[in-house]
Amino acid sequence: MELGDENTATPGSDPERATIVALATGPVQAALATIRMSGPRVHEILARVLRRPGSALSLSLEARRATVAHFMDPADGETIDEIVVTFFPGPRSYTGEDLAELSLHGGPWLVAEANRVLTTLGATQARPGEFTRRALLAGKLDLARAEAVQALVTAQSGAAAKLAARHLAGELSERYQRIRHGLVSIAACLEGPLEFPEDTSGEENESAIAALKGLSEVRQCLEGLVRSQAQARRIVSGISIPIVGRPNVGKSSIFNGLLGSSRAIVSPHPGTTRDSIEASMLVGGRLVRLIDTAGLGVAIDDLDAEAMSRAEGHIEDADIVVLVLDLSADLQESDRELLSRLAGRQVVVVLNKTDLEPRFISTDLVELGIAAPPVLVSVKDGSGLPALIDRLTIAVETGAPGDDPLGVVSSARQQGLLVRALGDLGRVAHNIEGDRAELAIEDLRLAELSLREILGEASPDEVLDEVFQTFCIGK
Repeated sequence: MELGDENTATPGSDPERATIVALATGPVQAALATIRMSGPRVHEILARVLRRPGSALSLSLEARRATVAHFMDPADGETIDEIVVTFFPGPRSYTGEDLAELSLHGGPWLVAEANRVLTTLGATQARPGEFTRRALLAGKLDLARAEAVQALVTAQSGAAAKLAARHLAGELSERYQRIRHGLVSIAACLEGPLEFPEDTSGEENESAIAALKGLSEVRQCLEGLVRSQAQARRIVSGISIPIVGRPNVGKSSIFNGLLGSSRAIVSPHPGTTRDSIEASMLVGGRLVRLIDTAGLGVAIDDLDAEAMSRAEGHIEDADIVVLVLDLSADLQESDRELLSRLAGRQVVVVLNKTDLEPRFISTDLVELGIAAPPVLVSVKDGSGLPALIDRLTIAVETGAPGDDPLGVVSSARQQGLLVRALGDLGRVAHNIEGDRAELAIEDLRLAELSLREILGEASPDEVLDEVFQTFCIGK
């Protein structure tokens, strides 16, 4: 196999490093599948398996250009499949080393056979996230951006995908770097008077004032990032919307109706739902977690009490609450208590069973603090469900997280390190004001170390193992 005018060797590459291979697309039958291979032996292995279509001659590949080829088994010379191969010479590749992507027909046997041939010729099956880990080690991206790769792959909504894409582009990493540089500058303010006391005599107070000012700005930035955790949860995991109300008002039927499937058991007998059932769906383009909860009222046994306790917990954690009332029954004291508790919360009131004779009028709810008109629904014939989805869409858009990717941190690892950095900075001002500059500098160093760990510049192998084991194989 020949290449164009580029050198295929990666500068500084380790010839003893394993060449890895993995299926980069899902392990299911499909029209196409992509196998990815990276390492020092990519060129050698491709030369043994690729041939020109309809010929026994070797194939000439042009860097970064898709080329049609026959993939053969060198053991018997038989063609396995006609494929499209793209070769990326290092260091200008995702991993920083020679990399190839082979697109073949997606039959499970073809994929397994191609993988068998490549591993027989010396390639090693990649571990989860190993391609991205090599990209990190090659300096192609930092650890925060590497985590964004996985977030983009697992995104379940447009908002989550956009957030991950912006983080992958490095915008959040740039913010981390600015914070880190700010910490270094603050430390420099304090170090001058310590290292050159004769030259800086009388400037200690000015240095302390400058350091405290810079510290305040950095702390505000870090605190904003830490506060973004709830916003990140709504974007990535979904906006929490529990469906609540008394037993037998039709919560499970509404849950099923919104999903368009029978996820929850429906029964005319009260108390059917003994545990919360969750399902995700898109509402107004936003991911929401719809939760069917147990009926609230007087518990009939310990199991019922536990189910109600869980329902109460979902109400506390909710972003939006759907309160279902039975229009065919009189308002009960438990309804009034629940309405009172939800005052000030974002609530969508549903009056179910409109196919039956009403026992109260919707204007009665105004006296209970519900100004927005309720949604009239009959789950028996499905009427009102489209209107309920429209109302939920408005509620979701009203309370949707703002589009500020620089201020939203979705990684639990990064959040933990930010909290740790804030803890270290909490001692800095006290030490500066107490004329203990040496201790303040040490705390600044610890906080800066947390930022370096976020970016992967000071992360031990155990941390990298933990991060990349959540990745899919082939990424």
